Amino acid sequence: MEAHTSARPAGGIAQAHRVLAFVVFGGGILQFLLAGYAVFDGSSFDAHAGVGTVITVIALIVLILAFVGRREAVPASALLFGLMVLQNILGAVGDSAPVLGALHPVNGLLILGAAMAAAAGGRSAARTTVALGLSRSSSPGSAGRAAPASWP
Repeated sequence: MEAHTSARPAGGIAQAHRVLAFVVFGGGILQFLLAGYAVFDGSSFDAHAGVGTVITVIALIVLILAFVGRREAVPASALLFGLMVLQNILGAVGDSAPVLGALHPVNGLLILGAAMAAAAGGRSAARTTVALGLSRSSSPGSAGRAAPASWP
């Protein structure tokens, strides 16, 4: 009898990847709060810059974990890390090039989306809703059937 090998990612590595991707997402929300606090003279931007550095390191770890044990998440994890590098550049040049600095918060929003995509592990939105059992059809016996083509 043939041994069945699963294409599922290594449990511990995949779980660490997922958790750290969510940490990046949470850190991104914290970044918006810290920036808003600094804008309204609650503090300097030092905490915002420090947390940003930590998030960048975590994004690098997320990318490494994707390569090691969650290959389907590599594209989203690479995008996340690339956006974090860009975020650091935009923050650094923002004072001397305000047009580029203005892209810093917009890129922050993209980072939130990339972090969620990395946490999802490359699953499409439709596959994720099916995996969570969130189909539109609630009729008995509809389990396992594909959603209609009009499903978003």
